[in-house]
Amino acid sequence: MYFEMEDYMFFKIENSGCEEEKGFIKIRFDLFLDPMDYRYNETYYLWPTSEAYGDGYKGVLDGNELPIDQNDYDTWWDSLEKEWVHAPFQSHFVYFESTVTEEEIMFCGEWACIEIKRRWDNNIDPCSNDRFKNKPLIKIIPSVEDIEVSKTKIEEIKSKNLEKRGIVDIWAK
Repeated sequence: MYFEMEDYMFFKIENSGCEEEKGFIKIRFDLFLDPMDYRYNETYYLWPTSEAYGDGYKGVLDGNELPIDQNDYDTWWDSLEKEWVHAPFQSHFVYFESTVTEEEIMFCGEWACIEIKRRWDNNIDPCSNDRFKNKPLIKIIPSVEDIEVSKTKIEEIKSKNLEKRGIVDIWAK
């Protein structure tokens, strides 16, 4: 089967967003576009790498933490060393039961990439459908064993640096 270049994208599991939470495994999926994807330019940009950026702008700020002298700020910004960064176009947290398999986690990441990109391509905010947003579908009280299993599984997931590249939406077109 032949796939167009624009159909490729990938996700990474971001370790800093993975943890045990109330007996569940919380996974952060970072979703990335392919350079040929629509609006890719919004996710690839120059970002400061110098220590001066970490130290922050030292000029005078107003009550809203905005620079009073925009020219001074622009000069400071332009002086910073920068590198090109490929940022995720979306990041999502997904909660799993402690019995989840690596295959199920990977399937969920791939599914999220495809579904969220469909909305992205149509300029629809992926979070605009609040049908399920911040609403638990079921309340589960985890056992101490679930919490310990979740913590162990999180460490396994973090150690593998999981990602999947070349995701193709086979139902598109």
